[in-house]
Amino acid sequence: MEEAFAILETFAGERGVELTAHKRKLIEEYIGALLEQNKTVNLTAEADASSILLRHIADGLAAIPVLKKHTNSEHPRICDVGSGGGFIGMSIKIFWPEAEVTLMEALDRKFKFLNMAAARTGLKGLRVLKKKAGVDRLNSLETGFDAVVARALAPLPEALKTCLPLLKEGGVFVDYESDRARADPKTLAELSARLVESFPYRLPGEDKDRHLAVFGRQ
Repeated sequence: MEEAFAILETFAGERGVELTAHKRKLIEEYIGALLEQNKTVNLTAEADASSILLRHIADGLAAIPVLKKHTNSEHPRICDVGSGGGFIGMSIKIFWPEAEVTLMEALDRKFKFLNMAAARTGLKGLRVLKKKAGVDRLNSLETGFDAVVARALAPLPEALKTCLPLLKEGGVFVDYESDRARADPKTLAELSARLVESFPYRLPGEDKDRHLAVFGRQ
């Protein structure tokens, strides 16, 4: 793990984010809880802590400069939709503690784990919500986010339909894409949405760009 943390520290620094001893401890607690629970409950196919660190924690960290660029609040409300094991939302919260992060997950086993991880790390401003966006009714406290993020939630048209309604006016939806986003103009027009930018990045050791596609509403 030492080598992986050294790589992650460089990756974070390149994005203007500091990996402190406290943040490292929180990451270790989270990954430890994940791997422990994964022995009895299917949360992830990953079983190696270093791989989780450089593939998944780094992936969440990569979104922070983009989120900071497109949100204006000192304490933005961010929702990770279809949070799963929490890789993206937990990483954002750990590396950007001022953000208020909601982990939205409908599957009971993953919801229970996220609650356990939230309790174990003791992160303030972290909320776990058992809801399915686009299906379950959400109250006013469960919408109106400054930003919504999603990774592997659904094909882009469906992800847009699910996540855009969760935004406040001026908010952004950030979708993880394996290639540069090519949103269908007809779909965007139907949803009164627009592609703001497609931000390229690479995870440690990769030689091909991934993209963070940023969408807003017209």
